[in-house]
Amino acid sequence: MSPSQHMASIIAGHTDIKDAPKAVQSWARFHLFEMAVDVIKLSSQESRKAALDCFPDRLRPYVGDEIKRLWPVRRTL
Repeated sequence: MSPSQHMASIIAGHTDIKDAPKAVQSWARFHLFEMAVDVIKLSSQESRKAALDCFPDRLRPYVGDEIKRLWPVRRTL
């Protein structure tokens, strides 16, 4: 499977990030960062929760963890 195929599988929620090659895991972390920033920038808690709920089950905990990591610096994003 190519790196792009691995990434597509992770983003779609078919593959857990931990099951991908290390290089793809690193690449996925960048996308997780971008997803988390998009959620953080939403104006209300309800909209942030709704956006987080839209992620596939396998991906949601990773995005949630990234949001928690970035939350203290949200005003600088």
